[in-house]
Amino acid sequence: MYRLILSAWCVLNTLIIITISFSSHAQNSSECNAAINLSQIELQKGRKIQIIKHGSGFRDISEAYPDYPAGRSQEYLFAMKGAAVESVLNSPKIMENISTKIIRNCSSIGSVTFGLSNSGFFRTVGLFPDDRVKIFNCAEDLGMSYDPRNRDPRTRLKWGLHYCSL
Repeated sequence: MYRLILSAWCVLNTLIIITISFSSHAQNSSECNAAINLSQIELQKGRKIQIIKHGSGFRDISEAYPDYPAGRSQEYLFAMKGAAVESVLNSPKIMENISTKIIRNCSSIGSVTFGLSNSGFFRTVGLFPDDRVKIFNCAEDLGMSYDPRNRDPRTRLKWGLHYCSL
């Protein structure tokens, strides 16, 4: 009888731990989804911008940036079209505000990229070691040029840089 009670108690504790684990993951996920949905609304509100659903979403950045922030190997990409896209891409303040909301609510996201759909015009904003969310600098401004054949992680871009014109 004692073994049966002990076994039941162990099973119950295991189920409680699993339930707590799943509910905290779901909470993080719902907070993240809410931040992304609100950010899409904010981007479009009062602007002639359309978020392209098939081009937007989560992407793995671990290969492109070996030095990504710990535990944050994802980025969220907003692919956009419309007359006001350039005004957003030329406004670090808008992009940093939106990115901050997403990064603070999505524990796996280290950066947010905003881009004009079907073009090479985009900007990336990311979480830096000082816990600030800032726009990345253009690698071209440092004399670097894009080489799609470069697979060596030692010579890839460092976190905080991206190619602004592809």
